[in-house]
Amino acid sequence: MKEPTDPNPGTSAAWGAPDAVQCAQLIKGTYPGQAIPEAAIKNTAMTLGTSSQVITGAKIFNNTILQINNPALTFQYKVNSSAILANINVTLPLLVSDDTFVFANFVQTLTNKTIDGGSNSLANIASASIVTRLSSKDLADSTTISNVSATSKAIAFTLSGMTSSVVLTISSTQSTSQTLSIPNITGADTLVTTGLAQTIAGVKTYSGGITMSGANLAMGTNSITGNFSVTGQPSFKDYVTMQPATDTIYGLIFANNSGTPKWWTGVLNNANGNAYHIYDAVNGELKVQIDIGGNVRILNANLTIAATQIFSFNSGLTSYFTETSAGQIDTFANLIQAYRVVVGATTTTEVNNVFGRLGALATNTADGFAYMPSGAGTPTGTPTAFTGKVAFYYDTTNNIIYIYNGAWKKTAALT
Repeated sequence: MKEPTDPNPGTSAAWGAPDAVQCAQLIKGTYPGQAIPEAAIKNTAMTLGTSSQVITGAKIFNNTILQINNPALTFQYKVNSSAILANINVTLPLLVSDDTFVFANFVQTLTNKTIDGGSNSLANIASASIVTRLSSKDLADSTTISNVSATSKAIAFTLSGMTSSVVLTISSTQSTSQTLSIPNITGADTLVTTGLAQTIAGVKTYSGGITMSGANLAMGTNSITGNFSVTGQPSFKDYVTMQPATDTIYGLIFANNSGTPKWWTGVLNNANGNAYHIYDAVNGELKVQIDIGGNVRILNANLTIAATQIFSFNSGLTSYFTETSAGQIDTFANLIQAYRVVVGATTTTEVNNVFGRLGALATNTADGFAYMPSGAGTPTGTPTAFTGKVAFYYDTTNNIIYIYNGAWKKTAALT
């Protein structure tokens, strides 16, 4: 295409030679900036002005050449390409409504996206964000969490046994961030929750205080160290083994519904050995003590036994003493009355001591007698004195009864 040589510069309303020269250079590709190839105008029309046109042929734009103005025509989006080594097809999705491109660094909210965890890595995501998203999204039947530095160390959460939806929430009283560490599990296991009836297998050690209220606890062979508090109406089956950290004191404390200790029962290692005690925690008094020798000590001077109550010396209740009526205590040996102490009939300041079974003896009986101490010969010792009492003795050699009253007094020889 030839450039015109007419020197006429033209006017604002009519072309001149310079205008024609610029148009020719633009078509030939000699105009500074950009040219339109001559072949491009042979079979189509040039895109000019604001007219709407459909471009059917392939158009190639050099890097940064494709620029899109902002609405105010003050700045442009400049489209840059990368140093690709082959032609790459970029396919726009089949949109069904207006949408927006997603860019790497621009803050945008994504919806309706599925991110494949096997093909993508998530980094620098705050824990709170993960919790928020997981709270409203479904997980697979088995979801695996791995150690960041050693992916072979992983734990899989299996949900296939769930029959209904259950929400696990963080307590509203949680005021600070805490770390929940998963122990070194050596086999498949199950999480323990507060509201589910579960059987805990294996040996578990609980340290610190454990409080139970209105619940059933099957301990099996597990152990509890520290304080173990049970409220409600607990039932213990089989046996409970109490093994203290130090062999000094261990047992059970019984408290009222306000938690105030009332009674303590257990083993106290003291001067009497490992003795079992029943202790009044309110008055601070030891009531009963049973030592390892089988000795029973009732340590309350105010102990009383009500009518018909029995204190037995054997499991068969054949040898015992009992208060058969007010102010009257009977002692039995092999179910036979042996001794009675009863308050006097005329005064309550004295008691009567009755030996043997009540009732007359047969003249030919061999048992049922009251026996006095005896010896062969005259007594010479001084008996221990008891106020209002005298010692007596029978001389079997001379058949004489002796009474000690400051000195030994005797009867005539008996025949």
